Amino acid sequence: MKELADYNVREMKCSIQILSCFDENNPERGVSETAKGVNRHNVTTHRIVQTLLSCGFLESTHDAEMYRLGVGPANIGARVNRRLNLREEALPYMIELQEKWGGDLRARHFYTGRNEHQDSTSGEVLSDNQGRCKPAFQRSLHSQRKADPCTHVSP
Repeated sequence: MKELADYNVREMKCSIQILSCFDENNPERGVSETAKGVNRHNVTTHRIVQTLLSCGFLESTHDAEMYRLGVGPANIGARVNRRLNLREEALPYMIELQEKWGGDLRARHFYTGRNEHQDSTSGEVLSDNQGRCKPAFQRSLHSQRKADPCTHVSP
C-alpha cells in the first residue's frame, strides 16, 4: 500500500505553502519574496499566485505588485466552523456550569448559525436574521430579562 505522501501533487503542496506564507507578520508579499519563502523559482511561484488570484484565494494590492490573502480561505474556514458546531456541543456543559456555580454565563442564548440568537430552553428566536435584537414588545415575557438577550457566546 502506498504512503499518503506518495499521493502528493507538488504544485498543490506549493500552493498551500504559498498561502501559509501570509500571516500577521507578512500580510502582503511580492512574488520574489514569496518564491524565496517556499524555495521555488519566481516563474513557478508567479504561475501559482496567478491561479490562486483567479480563484479568490489571493488578491492583489492596488498597485498589483503585492498580494495578500483573499476571501477564499475565509469561506472555507467558515464552512469548517459551521460543520464543527462548537456552540451546540458546548451548550450542555455551559448550562451545567451555570446551574452548579450560579451567575449568568449567557449559556441559554446561543447563535443558531443563521445569524439569529435563540433561547435554548424555549427555542424562541431572540434576534432577527441580521443579528439585531428583537424589541422587548416582540419577545415573550419569558425572554424579557434584565440582561440583554442578544448578548451571546461570541462566534
